Amino acid sequence: HGARSVRRGSAHKEEGTPAEAGVMEVTVQEILRFLSDIMAVASKPAELELRRDAIAQKLTRRGVDKKPLLKEYDEVEAELKACRLTKEQRELIEGQMEAVMDCLCHVVPQGHETAVQRVVSCLEDPSFDVRMTALKNIVRIAGKASKFAKGCIAMRLSSLNTYTRWSAAECLLV
Repeated sequence: HGARSVRRGSAHKEEGTPAEAGVMEVTVQEILRFLSDIMAVASKPAELELRRDAIAQKLTRRGVDKKPLLKEYDEVEAELKACRLTKEQRELIEGQMEAVMDCLCHVVPQGHETAVQRVVSCLEDPSFDVRMTALKNIVRIAGKASKFAKGCIAMRLSSLNTYTRWSAAECLLV
C-alpha cells in the first residue's frame, strides 16, 4: 500500500502547478528516450532475423531470380553476425529495461498516458525480450483496470505481425 500512496502523491503533483506538470513531462520524455535507445540495440538483431527469414522464404518461390536474393541474404546474414548480442549483452539490456520500467513506476503516476502508450508500443517490437519486459510491466505502469491501456493494447490485436497480436492477446489476459 505504500507504493499506492506515493503514486497518489505523484498524481497530485502532476495536477499541481504548470511548472510541476512540465517537469513531469520532461522527466517522462527522458525516461522514454532512454527506453527507445535500449530498444534500438535489442531490436536490431530481431529485425535482421525477420528480414533474413523473409528473403529465405522468397528463395523458395518458383520463377524468382535467386542471384540478387542470395546476395541480399548474405549481406543481411553478415550484418546479423556483426550485431548479434551475446548472452551477457542480452542480460544487460534486460536489466536496463527493467530499470527503466522501475523508474517509470516510481516517477510517473500510475496510468500516465504517455508512459502507457510507450510501454504498450513495446508489444510491437520484434525483440522477444522487449515484448516480455513490456508484458511483465504494463499492469504496474497502467494499473489493472486501465481502460486507456486496454484500448491501446486491443488496437494491436489486428496487427499484421503475429508476435504483436500474440503479445497483445497475452497482455489482455493479465
